[in-house]
Amino acid sequence: MQQIRLSPSGPVLGTLSQSPLRVAEDVSTLDNALVLDGALTDIDADLRAELAAPFEAGHYFSAECDIDVSNSSTNTEALVQVYLQVSYDGGAFSSVHSETHKIGANGTAALRQVQPIRFHAPPTALSSWGTVPAGVTTMTLRAAALLFAGEADQVQVEVTETWIRLTEHSAP
Repeated sequence: MQQIRLSPSGPVLGTLSQSPLRVAEDVSTLDNALVLDGALTDIDADLRAELAAPFEAGHYFSAECDIDVSNSSTNTEALVQVYLQVSYDGGAFSSVHSETHKIGANGTAALRQVQPIRFHAPPTALSSWGTVPAGVTTMTLRAAALLFAGEADQVQVEVTETWIRLTEHSAP
């Protein structure tokens, strides 16, 4: 197992069962809670993981993100769709992985139900993430979310530490 740290002396953020070739990570804290609605929204413009070329044929890439989402509705559960998206050389972002998470209603107006969400795109060939343009020098990963079902003004990404990780592997 290989431990993942932001710096050599930093706290252990996680472990990998195989040694990665390269890892890019970022940690950010939102300035304000992000209220979710039906539009796909970038979770944090400051939260990006970026790898520089070369991107070897036959290598695999995985991605992870961790966010906290809350639902202040007293009677309506929410479904939140979260996305990992990739961009090449600063171009448009495209989704490479998505998951749906249920956020329970809190049952009382005095409480806000907060649910941590960790989502993960398992190691996969880069070609399955779409066509990589020739001559690409950087690959950037971001997280985005939208409210699939629930009360739009009641569901938000919380102001907590959020992290994102992009890893290159020699095998899946």
